[in-house]
Amino acid sequence: MIMVYFSPSNQTQNAFFIDSYNESSYATALCKKISKRISAVHGHPCIVSDVNTSLRNRVKDANESVCSLYVAVHTRFSFDSTVKGTVCYYHPQDKNSQLLAVNMADALTKLCHIPPSDDKTIADGTLIYGKLRLTEIQLPYEVGITAVLVEVNAHDNPKTCQWLVESIDEIAECLSKTIIDFLQMT
Repeated sequence: MIMVYFSPSNQTQNAFFIDSYNESSYATALCKKISKRISAVHGHPCIVSDVNTSLRNRVKDANESVCSLYVAVHTRFSFDSTVKGTVCYYHPQDKNSQLLAVNMADALTKLCHIPPSDDKTIADGTLIYGKLRLTEIQLPYEVGITAVLVEVNAHDNPKTCQWLVESIDEIAECLSKTIIDFLQMT
């Protein structure tokens, strides 16, 4: 049985445009909903990290728990409140990472009734921000765990932020189904 590790954002400073959520509290709530669905409906064991656990220790926990899949969940932030849309990051040397990133991005883009502001829905997690590598893509890869980081949508855009808050159950169902479909294919 494949075990899935969920890593919610620990970025409490990223306040949502509306509601009392911040990026960390929303990602934690979403991870718990996804985990519950995957465990209850499909029988795959899941772990949801505590947000106070460092990123390195999260990967260590996932590795020690023999997880095969590491899913980091975030919301998108930009200093431009017109930016909207999902972005999923993958490791370019892991075809399963790229496959899941594509599937998640497609599913979330179809689910959201608000068109994205650009065509960037997937990205190489080892080349983000110039030379910086995403820890939650690189470190799991180094220990043999397939990893994706999903930025569900923009929390600083008024319309997409409202969609995030109002659609959390639908988003959880969408991501659960996408992950289960992926696990059944691999």
